Amino acid sequence: MRRISILHANAILYLLIACISLVYWPQLRWAAEHMPEYSRHGIAPLAEWSLYGRARKRLAEPWNLSVARDLLERSIAIDPNSEAVYGLGEYYFRVGQDEKALQQFRTYLAIDPTMVMAYLKMSAVFERRNQLPEARGILEHGLDYFSRNVEKYRPHHADDVPTQYNQKAVQVFSHYRSAVGALRREIERIEAKKSSTPLGTVHE
Repeated sequence: MRRISILHANAILYLLIACISLVYWPQLRWAAEHMPEYSRHGIAPLAEWSLYGRARKRLAEPWNLSVARDLLERSIAIDPNSEAVYGLGEYYFRVGQDEKALQQFRTYLAIDPTMVMAYLKMSAVFERRNQLPEARGILEHGLDYFSRNVEKYRPHHADDVPTQYNQKAVQVFSHYRSAVGALRREIERIEAKKSSTPLGTVHE
């Protein structure tokens, strides 16, 4: 029996890959264009995720906040763009260090502007300082972002788009639509509070 050389085997393999690529080219092109936006920050080193997960639990325990900060800083050391950047802002918010909290939230929004909680937490910092115009301003900034992008990710049926990608689109669209609703409700609450606050007590 004649043996197939390694060169021939590689040629057959490359030809097979080329054929598969041609057959699935529309799906591959769609994934290349859209999936980076969908899956951004969806993959992180296991060590970083483990540290951040432990930190999230400690943040809910007032007696363990210092432990939470240590875990968050270690997580950020592994991945400076991880969600732990937001988590560190939440730590500073809980201990009353407003300026540092705002800095962390701003930093994370530059990394991931889809984190609706960062807008809400920044607004909460300003509200705590009785800076209601600033509190509303950051909410409106977030609302503008999500309102402009929500229709971009509205799921639509397309024969050349794999089902799993449409399912991901549904998840993204749902997140954006929920964010729009949450931000609008918070703006209404801030506006109502501003209207009921005696003149001169709101810091402009």
